[in-house]
Amino acid sequence: MIKSCMNKTFAAKYLFYLSAVLLFSCRAQKEIQKQQAVAKDCESLIELAHQSEFKFDWLSLKSNVEIESDGKTNGFKAFINIKKDSVIWISITPKALRIEGARVMLTKDSIFFMDKINKKYFTGTYDYIEKILQVEAEYQTFQQILLGNALEFEQDKIWCKTEEDKYYLSTIKKRKLRKAENKDKAKSDFVQALWLNADTYKIEKLKLLDLVKNQSLEATYSNFSDEGGQLITHQINITVESEKTANLGLEITKVTVNEPSNFSFRIPEKYEQITFQ
Repeated sequence: MIKSCMNKTFAAKYLFYLSAVLLFSCRAQKEIQKQQAVAKDCESLIELAHQSEFKFDWLSLKSNVEIESDGKTNGFKAFINIKKDSVIWISITPKALRIEGARVMLTKDSIFFMDKINKKYFTGTYDYIEKILQVEAEYQTFQQILLGNALEFEQDKIWCKTEEDKYYLSTIKKRKLRKAENKDKAKSDFVQALWLNADTYKIEKLKLLDLVKNQSLEATYSNFSDEGGQLITHQINITVESEKTANLGLEITKVTVNEPSNFSFRIPEKYEQITFQ
């Protein structure tokens, strides 16, 4: 059952999370063939998108991350351990330092962050983060977007069509989506859209648009490879537009599936707690 949930991540500040949960591997890469889309009903497309999701219990990933914002580019390596629907654990190593600089852990109800360079830490709930950042936050949405799995729709408000070698799914018609992007009034305050590959039904493009806050997120997924009979993306590019624009590029270099992982997160007593006013 699919309900609307895609409005949980916007704002460039969420790149803190997005830079974390960056997934997948680099084995023999598979070029997905371009196949002409054949007309299907929206309900069938949603079901096919869910069937194409990458399924796992445990996932360990190595990735190269690059963030561009305010004219500056920063790169780092991210090591990610995930227990499905439970924990996302990330170790971040800036390329300039070559030592672990930060550690992040997301659970179903809490967020933990440790700055190992400046010896500071933060712990809090998603409710607290929502209050500070003025955007909704939820573990499940972070996990789905960053895995390139199907996001959730409200079934009675879906519009779909074929577009050459892709299927398009949205909460409003594409004509209104274009108007929304131009900041004209549309029927919905929040727009969500997916473009699915016509052969594999994997998400190749995701677009989220908040008409009230004038915030948007666009993610593209490419360089898919076969991992145990399932397709997984090796390249994710995310653009977040709010008061500023930020770009996030994720290159996945290694993936290990269904081997239990370590979620070590011990905060030293001498570390200073980070608080937000």
